[in-house]
Amino acid sequence: MSQENWKPFDALDLLIKTLDTSKLSLGSSHSLTQELQYNINNLVTGSRKVANEMDPYRRYCPVKKYEDDCDIYIVDTEILGGKIDGTEIGNEMGWTPSEVILHRGALIECVDLVKASHLNGKRGWIYDYNEAAKRHVVHFEDEDTKECLVKPGNLRLLFFDEEYETTEEPTEATNNNNGNDTQQTVDSGSGGDNDYADMPDLL
Repeated sequence: MSQENWKPFDALDLLIKTLDTSKLSLGSSHSLTQELQYNINNLVTGSRKVANEMDPYRRYCPVKKYEDDCDIYIVDTEILGGKIDGTEIGNEMGWTPSEVILHRGALIECVDLVKASHLNGKRGWIYDYNEAAKRHVVHFEDEDTKECLVKPGNLRLLFFDEEYETTEEPTEATNNNNGNDTQQTVDSGSGGDNDYADMPDLL
């Protein structure tokens, strides 16, 4: 499968189904179950990164969590060396969804769209970031939903249940166990008269 056709949700769905089966048949403590859970964690968290729009070097930092009550991501910014474009920062910061650029492959959900409200709650993944439009190219989990360009402020990173995520590496025994859509632009309803504008196909 080429990188262009790779869909993280396909891999995630397969891994979760396999993990559920492994838990039922082998148990939660079995090495195969632990390895599956570890691989799910790597798939989800490996792309759960953001860059600050003010950072000219586009350095992606891991997102530790999302604070729903104040609508911010808690970001591990240690990789930035204490500065963004000359401004002093700490090793952990709170960034709003509208000021970040999401990493390719990040799993997301659409929120707070007004004129394109039918997309709210739909899950997908980040394919790219369109610098000219200042929007992310989003592929949707639902294959009947066309690829769209969506503002960062209308996307939220997905955090799956703890049963599917773990920070524990597999044990040594586990490690040795070898088992052409049209893009559309989507606004939040505050940036113009049209929610959609035809864009060229991806190359």
